Amino acid sequence: MVSRNAPGTSLWLSLIGLSVWLLVLPLPSPGQTNGDDYLSTGDSLYAQFKNVAALDAYERSLEQGVANFEVLIKLARTANDVAQDAQAAGEA
Repeated sequence: MVSRNAPGTSLWLSLIGLSVWLLVLPLPSPGQTNGDDYLSTGDSLYAQFKNVAALDAYERSLEQGVANFEVLIKLARTANDVAQDAQAAGEA
């Protein structure tokens, strides 16, 4: 049986397919922060006792798809600290 395609055609089709796939692959834009960056920011803010801002950073990390035990435990711990701070200030 004779192939209708010229030699190397399947290689070119594979390269074209790969190129199209890479074009539609969602990549973060240069100014966009990923979940790990939010996690690091949350850690830094928590170390400075900026619990509300740290809570926001951890929530954003979770929204970006970093849903591991570390993020969840830090989110719970920081939410608890924010609630205790509010209770101590008479806001809750």
